[in-house]
Amino acid sequence: MSMLKVGDTVHWRGNFGEAEPRRVTVLSIERVHRPGDKEGDLVDELEWELVPLYAVVSLDTGNWAYGRQLRPV
Repeated sequence: MSMLKVGDTVHWRGNFGEAEPRRVTVLSIERVHRPGDKEGDLVDELEWELVPLYAVVSLDTGNWAYGRQLRPV
């Protein structure tokens, strides 16, 4: 099973998914309880199949993102 982990480099599309992809590093991952929530439980990793609906991440750019804005590199 493929996992998103803290420290991974990913492609991030800012502007809620509308911007051009940019390579960034994941600093933290929160597993939210419901899609659309902005806060959840801190985890070290999350299955990629859950990331689009259940992840909110902090990035090394100083931004945060919903999981649906991320893709593996």
